Amino acid sequence: MYIADETPVDVLLASFDAAGIDVAAAVESGALSVHTTGDRYGPVDAFDPDGVIDGLGELLREVADSDEYNRLRITGEMTWTLEGDADTLDALAEYERVFNTHLPDKPVLAICQYNRTRFSSATLADILWAHPQHVYNATVTQNFAYVPLETFSETGVPVEDSLTECPLRVLRVAYHSGYFAWPRHSTAEEIGHSLDITQPTFAKHPRTSERKFLSLLFDSEPV
Repeated sequence: MYIADETPVDVLLASFDAAGIDVAAAVESGALSVHTTGDRYGPVDAFDPDGVIDGLGELLREVADSDEYNRLRITGEMTWTLEGDADTLDALAEYERVFNTHLPDKPVLAICQYNRTRFSSATLADILWAHPQHVYNATVTQNFAYVPLETFSETGVPVEDSLTECPLRVLRVAYHSGYFAWPRHSTAEEIGHSLDITQPTFAKHPRTSERKFLSLLFDSEPV
């Protein structure tokens, strides 16, 4: 299932066809269905996270009752949320955290698509903390910024609130430059140069931020 928003459906289907997918056959057999965000999420000003999660449960029941398919793969473009207000984006981050708790024991693979050229860095950070894996340069990797729902609820403190603007800016640039990817796409020297700071100055920021981040996760645990 593909839920389209910023990509026109005809353009999307043409890209599938160009990739070698027999779109007509896939749609006819039920292996592929394409929807708009309005179909699946409803109006942005009436976004109902619980309703969307209930809808996922209905889809999974359909899969369970099917004689042809035993799992669901679903992906959606999330740019539709940009039409909402700050409350919509806050609800979105909470929805993502709760949504992930419904997936581990279900026959479903879900990918939420966030266009990083359109979402703010703060929103992207909130979303990243909600996902155990992320896709970077077409590669699925473990997301070391992931904060489980129960941990986030216990601390009640977003990680960005524990960082001053300087290290937060450095982390942002390092992340988007691929410094945390494996293999790395940029070096400490390159990022330091882009920020007009020395390599040793750059190097201390990820370590300091990592320590603060880990303290949020583990300081409340019994030793």
